[in-house]
Amino acid sequence: MRWVLLLGVVWVLAFAHVAGSAPSSRYVLWSTRSASLPAAPARLLPADLPDDTRRGASADVLDRTTGGRLAVAALDEVVIENVDGSARAAVPVAGVYDARFSPDGSLLVLASMDCPSRDYRCENLSVVDSDGGNLHQISSNAGAARWLDDRTLAFVGDVSAAGVGTLELADPSGRVARTLGRSFSYPYPAPAPSPNGQLIVGQCRAQLVCVIGAGSVKRVVARFKGALVETPLWSPDGRRIALTLAGNGTSKTAVGTIRTASLVQVSSPAYIGTDDEVLGWSPDSRTILVQRRCAGGLLAGPTPCRDQVFSELLSTHARHRLTRDDRRWEAVRWTRTSLSYVTPPGAPAG
Repeated sequence: MRWVLLLGVVWVLAFAHVAGSAPSSRYVLWSTRSASLPAAPARLLPADLPDDTRRGASADVLDRTTGGRLAVAALDEVVIENVDGSARAAVPVAGVYDARFSPDGSLLVLASMDCPSRDYRCENLSVVDSDGGNLHQISSNAGAARWLDDRTLAFVGDVSAAGVGTLELADPSGRVARTLGRSFSYPYPAPAPSPNGQLIVGQCRAQLVCVIGAGSVKRVVARFKGALVETPLWSPDGRRIALTLAGNGTSKTAVGTIRTASLVQVSSPAYIGTDDEVLGWSPDSRTILVQRRCAGGLLAGPTPCRDQVFSELLSTHARHRLTRDDRRWEAVRWTRTSLSYVTPPGAPAG
């Protein structure tokens, strides 16, 4: 059965230990495949950025296509290249904090902030071909964007100094096709279209997450209490949405069911300064991945916090830790046969 196959992947990772060595100065793509059941994740390809490439402090790997093409934030540019280092292109946009390839991989939308203060009016959206050509700005005062399909973007535009704007649908040239009402634009969370493009999740109020229809008539389908910290992730079957929400000095995770508008908490760290983030869904929509990062801070108990990635089977809340090191997972892809992720420079070389 499909769930048995997926749990096999999870159990392999849960007990895998990759021997650490000197920190890597390059990005590395790792994968574990259920077909061969390796004893540890396999290092597929060395990384994307040359060793002397400068990196931004706020973002590393921004997105990765199914075929392995990467978009990575450097100090004053975004590097687009294949994971083997070929076909490298540098896009001269500074301050990029979010980027997403279109579903067909032909375009990349970039969200940037071009002033040092956290003024939402400094946010801009640009689109570039995946080979680095035809760079053009499509909107100013706009938050991060996501693709409904290969040629339709969802983002919050006309953002005020208070971070409030209008949820808009536009084409890659920036021409707005539809507005869907008032919404909030924080520096990172972007509105999240459902797999079929018919629903969009966004921050409709300061402490309320709304699921609305993407059609011409605004229709609120479900509401969930909380403030988004990261862009929500839809389950592949489109029935549930995984949320990373602000907590008390932490970020926590939860899963909302669209049909019933019910919200179930997955994790809520006990330690101040600890951030949990949903990384992805299993293809059968039964299991999610959560990454816990411990920034130090005050401890709420005797057990020190440790960085980790864990899976949770939502039907039983069975949880398995997938890591035994401090590697940050980025650009996670979970298919029926493999689970792959990228580790940034500074992680153990393995």
